[in-house]
Amino acid sequence: MYHHHRSRLRRASVAGLALSLIGAVVAVPTPAMADPPTDPPPPSGAAVAVDLNDIPDKDTVAPEQRDEVLRSGWRKSSDVAWTLNGDADGLHVLAATARTGYTWKNVATLAEPGFDADSWIGNACLTGSGRRLVVVYAPRTFTNKPDLFDRGGFTATVDLRSGDVTKLPVQTSLAYYNPGCGAGETAVLSQYGGGRVDDPAKPVQSRIFRLDAATGKLAGPIL
Repeated sequence: MYHHHRSRLRRASVAGLALSLIGAVVAVPTPAMADPPTDPPPPSGAAVAVDLNDIPDKDTVAPEQRDEVLRSGWRKSSDVAWTLNGDADGLHVLAATARTGYTWKNVATLAEPGFDADSWIGNACLTGSGRRLVVVYAPRTFTNKPDLFDRGGFTATVDLRSGDVTKLPVQTSLAYYNPGCGAGETAVLSQYGGGRVDDPAKPVQSRIFRLDAATGKLAGPIL
């Protein structure tokens, strides 16, 4: 009985609140219509016309802002930022140094002839000197085949200062953790097993190669 009575009270309260809100809404006077603005703001998600001349150069920190936004001593800093960007032309190695106000430039483009690739992909690591990248790269479609993913990636070193590219006589994994760089100029490259392309019944042993990135010399497999 108590629960039933409480429910009726709750319904009565809700109904009263609804009537109060309706009354409040009705009581609000309708504002006078104002003339629409000359250029009304676009609705959310609508395209907005942009004057391209007003967009600052995004490939560098503006010279007048460098002392304010960059760390003290940036003119003499040896810091370097790098990234990879792939398209149908190849895997582009981009770098920007602090002393140039982080002005980005294309250091090298990695690709191999004979491949009709819609995009090139890859992974890289920076050696301890901060000068060289070890890069594993391949057409994007290599990730669709296990044997190419495991040991089909082309490998090279890229000197971030000079742009010199040293291609290596080994193909390795496109796994995200390959290649791996150490504290010095030594890096490791991973090549994983599976059935051979020419004979799937014969397995291929997983191996790790040691690389001297400074000289481009590849040592024999560790495993």
